[in-house]
Amino acid sequence: MAFTYTTLKTAIQNYTENDASEFITALDTIIDLAEHRIYRDIDLGVFRVTDTSLSLTSGVSTLTYTSLSPRPFVIRWLATKTSGGTSYTVLDQKDDSYIQEFWPSTTSTGTPRFYAIREDGTLLFGPTPDAIYNVKLAYTVKPTSIVSASTSWLGTNAPDVLFFACMLEALGFMKGEQQALTLWSAKYDNAVETLRVEEERRVRRTEFRTTEQGATS
Repeated sequence: MAFTYTTLKTAIQNYTENDASEFITALDTIIDLAEHRIYRDIDLGVFRVTDTSLSLTSGVSTLTYTSLSPRPFVIRWLATKTSGGTSYTVLDQKDDSYIQEFWPSTTSTGTPRFYAIREDGTLLFGPTPDAIYNVKLAYTVKPTSIVSASTSWLGTNAPDVLFFACMLEALGFMKGEQQALTLWSAKYDNAVETLRVEEERRVRRTEFRTTEQGATS
């Protein structure tokens, strides 16, 4: 089966047997929190994006990525190349404090080797770029919620994971009994693990097809 926004809300109410007005009002928030829980727990390939629209400026140690749409939810890796270069070099991710300790002066420039992710939507590089560099950024996005889109990839392809996560959030809102929380938590954990295994199989199949195509081309 698959869930739409309407059928998901109905299922949550049916299982919780709760038709109180405050619970119905909270359902959109409950669903959104459930989706957020899933996106934190498993990095799904279908939501992965690679962007090449950003670039580093010579003498500037930071780069803002808040202009990207949809905005990155999790940054997976980052690579750079000079504007006239032919290949990208993947940079190592470090903590903000590491870069500031080893490259305290932003006027000391060189080829960027490291980057750090800041909470304000910027990236810090070390050393400070000595030229213009094109950036390739690979990241995972948080897709539009089923609440506003009416349907979603999770609702269609992983309805059990979505529903179990919603039940956990609903029981948390209702201050449900620990026994019920333990039951739905186990259901959710098992469903997430199954989805993770399916994701690994999809990745392996993609790698196999890529290898086969490369070998015969």
